[in-house]
Amino acid sequence: MKEQSYLVSIITATFNSADFVVDTYHSITSQTYKNWEWIVTDDASTDNTLEILQKLAATDNRIKLQSLKENQGAAAARNNSIKIAKGELIAFIDSDDLWKSSKLNTHIQ
Repeated sequence: MKEQSYLVSIITATFNSADFVVDTYHSITSQTYKNWEWIVTDDASTDNTLEILQKLAATDNRIKLQSLKENQGAAAARNNSIKIAKGELIAFIDSDDLWKSSKLNTHIQ
């Protein structure tokens, strides 16, 4: 299988990440490896994280957005995302992290 044919499911749990989740998204979209989906589960944020993610998802169909009704913690949010992942590979990025643009490509190779 050619490397670019692997779908990578990028998993993120968010909670009150409004100040930095857009930077995380830009970090993902700057990847040299392009065959990915970003599955984000918001863990009942009380700020406008969910609204920001909804706007991003409306413009990028690679974003699969989930929302928990009550805060359950990062592990539950990640597990929720994993359940709907379609990728052959899974990568995790926290909602306040940034990746170098070659991160996915380097790990796949």
